[in-house]
Amino acid sequence: MLETLLPVAPHTLALFVAASLALNVTPGPDMMYVLANGLRGGLRGGIAADLGITLGAAGHVLLAALGLTALLAAAPVALDAVRIAGALYLLWLGWKALSGPSPLGKAMADTAEAAGRGERKGRVVRDGFVTCLLNPKVGLFFIAFLPQFVDRTDAANPVTAQILFLGGTFLVTSFVTLAPVAAAGGAMTRLLRRLPWAAGALGKVSGAIFIGLAVRLLVMDSRPSQ
Repeated sequence: MLETLLPVAPHTLALFVAASLALNVTPGPDMMYVLANGLRGGLRGGIAADLGITLGAAGHVLLAALGLTALLAAAPVALDAVRIAGALYLLWLGWKALSGPSPLGKAMADTAEAAGRGERKGRVVRDGFVTCLLNPKVGLFFIAFLPQFVDRTDAANPVTAQILFLGGTFLVTSFVTLAPVAAAGGAMTRLLRRLPWAAGALGKVSGAIFIGLAVRLLVMDSRPSQ
């Protein structure tokens, strides 16, 4: 019964979920981005960053299913342009965090005012979405990872449907595994409310994280390995 409801075989799904969880818990740029926003904006800021990253990855899943990311990968100049755009966006976020007066303290002070309108969370979701969507390495990852679990001989379930289902499953495991990182950042923020001097310093740390991610994106080779 279960096999008729799922576009992939149950044992394939179990293997895919195990592999996805192993990848999700490996520290990387997404985890650092969620942690940085958790430190700046508490639990809600971390969850908003997690949601933004997940939405950006969803865009890559859709592009992979449609074959557009593979087309982009065939054009190195276009791929490099996307990578550089993503790095510049991260640099801008880092500069904002480093140049502003006590970013973390300001985020704490603005929480009550912005909570009703969702302004702070909306900006974090947007930044996470753009950052992830402009990282071509994410798209290439899905192109390399998802097809390994696709059954091309299954006439009842098209490859596109299988990729979308597997990609959606990966997004769920990613969001769930990043949520504790957001909670950890939020817990640290609550603790630092009693230490105003540390709030400003930690805001600078979050800015440094953004810049570090930008440098990593600039120096990495975004093209698939031969």
